[in-house]
Amino acid sequence: MPYFLRSIFRSCCGFVLLWGLWGCGATPSTDVSRLPSSDQWQIVKTEEIQLDVPPAYVGGDPELLLPEIQLTLTEMGFGDRTEWLAQNATKIDLLLFRAEGRDLRTINVVQEARSEDRSLETYLQKQISQLESGGVTIEEQGIDPNTNQGYLRVKGSQMRQTTYVYPSEETFWVITYSGGMDDDNATSEIERSRQSFQVLPEISEKL
Repeated sequence: MPYFLRSIFRSCCGFVLLWGLWGCGATPSTDVSRLPSSDQWQIVKTEEIQLDVPPAYVGGDPELLLPEIQLTLTEMGFGDRTEWLAQNATKIDLLLFRAEGRDLRTINVVQEARSEDRSLETYLQKQISQLESGGVTIEEQGIDPNTNQGYLRVKGSQMRQTTYVYPSEETFWVITYSGGMDDDNATSEIERSRQSFQVLPEISEKL
């Protein structure tokens, strides 16, 4: 696992933009902890979030499915990622991935508690400082004034990574898309997926 990816994960740097579903329809996943392979877009829905996922991604909740996800990574030829995953499985809410040649494209979702006095600006600046101190090149960063949601794009020697942060009242939800160098198809997929992200309302128990 490249250093800059480990650094990004440890600092939970990432971004999530909230928007409605658009384009072609997506098929709901029947198991919120597991995403089976499909040649169609799918909707991943957990107890807390919902996200559209491009075709051919697999994965799920690493805390619940660690051996299965490790086996899938090994079968794809990415067994060198399994030890890192085992060390961080409890910190990742959702990990989805697909192989493209020798590249592994991933989508990972994490969350970080937010204190009352912690603004999105402060949060992002801390992550940027940590990344830059680790030698990571920040290509673009900012906060959308219309949605109050942040974004960050970083560059490694063979990879670009795009992160979105959605600040809810008590949590920063962080979604990171990573893989090979960006192309038009990858950009389109990220755009659709990140705009579909939703934090689901809590359902009160009925008396």
